Amino acid sequence: MSKIKYRLFTIQYILLFLLVAALLPGCHKQSSSDSSSIDFCQDSLMKEILEKVQEEYVERPDERKMREGAISGMLNALDPYSTYMNQETYELFKESTVGEFGGIGVEVLFMDDSLRVIAPIDDTPAAKAGLQHGDYIVKVDDESITSFTQVKLFKKLHGKPGAPVKLTIQRGDQDPFDLTLERAVITINPIKYKRDGNIGYIRISYFNEKTTEKLKEAIQAIQKEGPLSGAIIDLRNNPGGTLDQAVNVTSLFIDKGKIVEVKSRAPKKNIVYESTDRQEMLRDVPLIVLVNNGSASASEIMAGALKDHKRAIILGKTTLGKGSVQGLFSLEGRGAIKLTISRFYTPLGHEIQGKGIAPDIVVESGPVVSNLVYTKDESKLIADDDQQLNRALDMLKGMELLKGH
Repeated sequence: MSKIKYRLFTIQYILLFLLVAALLPGCHKQSSSDSSSIDFCQDSLMKEILEKVQEEYVERPDERKMREGAISGMLNALDPYSTYMNQETYELFKESTVGEFGGIGVEVLFMDDSLRVIAPIDDTPAAKAGLQHGDYIVKVDDESITSFTQVKLFKKLHGKPGAPVKLTIQRGDQDPFDLTLERAVITINPIKYKRDGNIGYIRISYFNEKTTEKLKEAIQAIQKEGPLSGAIIDLRNNPGGTLDQAVNVTSLFIDKGKIVEVKSRAPKKNIVYESTDRQEMLRDVPLIVLVNNGSASASEIMAGALKDHKRAIILGKTTLGKGSVQGLFSLEGRGAIKLTISRFYTPLGHEIQGKGIAPDIVVESGPVVSNLVYTKDESKLIADDDQQLNRALDMLKGMELLKGH
């Protein structure tokens, strides 16, 4: 389905929601001073169209299904990240965010009647199968995404570890192709590291509750082998994570000052996050941060702060531009809504949403093989075709040579 059809589909659902809302208690009207406001309870057009649906539709309308679909369409019209979960979907969502669960390990965004891959998570079935940022999942087990409810989608992608799931992928202008993945228990190790001579390499693949402590351990382990002349922090295909971890991790490299500002509709709700760590790690060590358009959210906060504070050179491609905060609001037994409530701004006031973090040095590269395992035992730090990582390594070695003269 084309983007134009998708927009029409969404508009239809919005209209249906407004029509249903007109017949429900708790209708809300915005301030009368807003000339664009709509009185959901009194709009005659909404009532007339709803009456036509009830009288003329070929089958008796399922008003519950209409309402849920309409609410989803209304929220999706705000932005791609705002959405509605009915109670069953909400319960599945809560299960997937605690403990261990079976899945494929990929961050996705529902858009254009398909699932857009933001980034596969390292060492998961999605990464090992070769899913890439920008891929579109158009079918799951030979069923088109257009026919899926959120409940069905959750059940398809999450499931018993070891059970297979077949995905049909649209990648650029290529013909669609199939990948069969085996679900696994998803546990995320957010930090990998290696030392190459006097250059340290640290990959941060996700910002979860373990990231800050794991990063400290990695830096200490690298430094035990001697002083560093430079370090590379790899944030490519990092889909984000929690805000507090983004602030805490960034604070390890900036001993004071603003990390990020979170701005809401009401100025009194704006929050400025400053460095939480007064013992800067890797002080005086040149840093290069690798980013690409699979770097999102928390990783953009980190890259933006390090760039604005001139603490690191940002190298690669412009990041995704997912600079918004979603709040989860329970609806007392009727599910929940995930609603965008604020946006991120870098220390110098640059908005991240829709713009991303532009690199200081643009370096094109092929797909990042995010499932490569970087360990102390490897004889080589980088893959031969990783142009961005090669460029960063060459730059740091050049700095080291100049410093020695």
